Amino acid sequence: MRLVSAAGTTFLDDLGVAGSRGALFPAFSVHTRDGNGIRHVLTQPADFPDGTPRGMDLLTPVWNLLDLLPSGRGDREPDNTYPVAPAAHAGGRSGA
Repeated sequence: MRLVSAAGTTFLDDLGVAGSRGALFPAFSVHTRDGNGIRHVLTQPADFPDGTPRGMDLLTPVWNLLDLLPSGRGDREPDNTYPVAPAAHAGGRSGA
């Protein structure tokens, strides 16, 4: 798997994962390369559309491990919020 940076681009805004004041929403995206170049297949946010925070459980093994405990994960759910980026406090990037 090749990881690349989106710094200095509108890529995160285009995917819908950049919020206001520089915050980012956790998500994963799938892209594919074919004869016409690279195309976006899907972006899955961490929260399901109904607001339940289990959209990425299969990709976050710690939740699967908690589910194996005799008591399960209990009332613990992922916190899918991220703090505001430090640059935003200094008048940095404005987002969606």
